[in-house]
Parts: sequence; structure tokens; C-alpha cells
Amino acid sequence: MEIEVGAEVIDRNGKKVGRVSRVLLDTYSGEISKFTVSTQLADADLFYSPEHVLEATAKKVKLKIAFEQSGLMGIQYGAEVIDKNGKVLGTVDYPVTDTFTGEITKFKVNTKLSDQGLFFSSEDVLEATPNKIKLRIAFD
Repeated sequence: MEIEVGAEVIDRNGKKVGRVSRVLLDTYSGEISKFTVSTQLADADLFYSPEHVLEATAKKVKLKIAFEQSGLMGIQYGAEVIDKNGKVLGTVDYPVTDTFTGEITKFKVNTKLSDQGLFFSSEDVLEATPNKIKLRIAFD
């Protein structure tokens, strides 16, 4: 896979996400491990892996996902968190960031269901936008 800095990035629906701002290579294999995308759709650069790519050339990258479903990449502090049935659980209190890549890997939800809050990861997310996260699970 060849991705160059400056390549245009679009989601699977053709929506322009931004441009590749950085390409991170695996130290041992020399293969692309992550790449960052500068965008106006979120407050910070977004991180993606080759697994997120549907097709790529040096000048254009098409993602497998729609921006609205891009996992935790663009979540914001205070975003509303709901379960799969639409029940409001609380708000994002603390995004946990991978120190090497800067990618948000988990987030803590301030909720009345627990005194210490609840932690979720990308596997728990059904849909995500900067202001709302819908989980794959239900809380009864």
C-alpha cells in the first residue's frame, strides 16, 4: 500500500475527510502502520490504520468506513453516550489516548450507573460523531 503525505482522504460514501498529514511506518517491516489525516471535521488530526483503507493510491485514499462511523477518532469531551436502544448513559468524561499514535483507544463515561464511571473501547461503539456515541450494547 502506498500512501503519501498530502493525499486526499475520502470516506466510503465519497465524503471528503481531509488530507494525509503524516505516515507512520513499522520500524521492522517498513510497512505503513498508521497515518494521520488533517481535517476540519474534528478538532484534531484523525488516525487511521491500513485496515481502515478500502483502496489507496499515492494521491487518494478511500476509507472502508463513513466518517460518522469512524470509531473513536473524533470524539469530544462531553459527547452524549447512548446504548443501542437509545437510553442516555451519560457523557464522555475522559478520552484515553495511545501515547505513541495519539489515537483515542478508550473513553470514560460520567454516568449515574456507576460512582467511578464506565470505560468503553472502539469495539463497544456502533456509531460515533464528535457529539454523540451510540454503543453496541444495551443497559437494562
